[in-house]
Amino acid sequence: MDDKGMLQKETALEYAKKVFNDAEELKHIEDYLHSCSHINEETVSDGEKGCDRALLAFNCMLENASQFGFDV
Repeated sequence: MDDKGMLQKETALEYAKKVFNDAEELKHIEDYLHSCSHINEETVSDGEKGCDRALLAFNCMLENASQFGFDV
């Protein structure tokens, strides 16, 4: 999340590249993060605090994990 409470998939992907070396695995992570990028367009009640959007991101990632081969 950035200082305006928005999900930053690019930053998360950069962190993933420090942990994962496999190109195919990184592609799955990129697609997974992209599948939840729509939450930045959602209306939230806490403005730039990021709490509401973090919950939206968490729920989206839980819902989409199995589609990308992640077992959560």
